[in-house]
Amino acid sequence: MPDEGDFKEFDCITASWNHLLGGDLRNTAKHKEFFADMKNALAGNDHKQFCHAARTLFRLLGWDAEIREKQQGETDVIATVSVEGKHYLLVVEGKPEMEDGKSMPLRYVNQASGQLTRYKSDFRFAKHEAAVMLVSKTSQLEDSAKPAAGNVTFLRQTAFGCAANMAIAAFQRYASIRHRQGLLPKRSECVEPLQMAPKLLGVFAVCSTRGQPTPAQAGHDRPRKRAGAKLRA
Repeated sequence: MPDEGDFKEFDCITASWNHLLGGDLRNTAKHKEFFADMKNALAGNDHKQFCHAARTLFRLLGWDAEIREKQQGETDVIATVSVEGKHYLLVVEGKPEMEDGKSMPLRYVNQASGQLTRYKSDFRFAKHEAAVMLVSKTSQLEDSAKPAAGNVTFLRQTAFGCAANMAIAAFQRYASIRHRQGLLPKRSECVEPLQMAPKLLGVFAVCSTRGQPTPAQAGHDRPRKRAGAKLRA
């Protein structure tokens, strides 16, 4: 059975799910199309579509996520969550236009690192543990970028696809329970979607690895392991 810590995390996740069910995902008949479009955007090359899909993914993972749009090519996705008195901030820099096999240039690494510095200096996030991830299809860095990469976590887009599959399955199971009962389910009635959902802080745990992209990995570990789901792929 899940422990109290699991249920506290799940309270954050279900609050986010209920918000989605009251907004973008109110119409259950459109869920299939919505999630198909989301997964295509997470795997695709369009920057704006990727950012909007990443925002939805983080909401499915239980985070409060928003898009900060500046000039072309500099859209940020920022995600925050608070659990058990601790606060977390993730800055997501997406470069879906980067082709597999190409090397990540220094300017992209500097952009991601600079965004982390900017948000950490914002008084609203002064008490947050913060990290930045640079998401693309590539697993290589230009030599000139390596010295600047120490604060950046590099993630391949396939990792977001793996996380999306788990989060969507858990969300759909929860939605079916809620629809069947016509009420918000009790904790004890949601053990199955809880076990299916990625760990709330699993995506933040991934950011403990910084400085160097890694080759593609499986990324299909079961999400409820105490170390958190491995999302790197």
